[in-house]
Amino acid sequence: MKPWSPRSRRLRFYVDECCPRQLAETLRALGHDVRYAPEAGAGLTDEIHAEIAISERRVVITSDYDFGELAMRGLRPFAGVVLIAPVGVRMAAVAEALALRIDQMQEDLKGYLTILEKKRTRRRPITSPISG
Repeated sequence: MKPWSPRSRRLRFYVDECCPRQLAETLRALGHDVRYAPEAGAGLTDEIHAEIAISERRVVITSDYDFGELAMRGLRPFAGVVLIAPVGVRMAAVAEALALRIDQMQEDLKGYLTILEKKRTRRRPITSPISG
């Protein structure tokens, strides 16, 4: 794992409860400000998790497609959403590699729905929140 350096830009992440603790811990070790959903409280709804992430301007990391849908339909003003879509792999087994991949993207995550697949990364700008 590479050490955090002052030149690196620290990001603020909200790691969803469907992701392994090791992912959150590795991102912290890389110098990022990470809030892990189970630390916010057990049994909270996606809506509450979304409100926490939005109010704290954190990029959400999840494998729950609901967050991607909320972001792309403009239903929530997310800072960014990273959707992890590992097919046929236990996420805990690849948590450190995922954290390093996320760390390398840094500012490219803000304002985007980023979908991390096994062999590719897709990015789409998040739709502006619905006004009114």
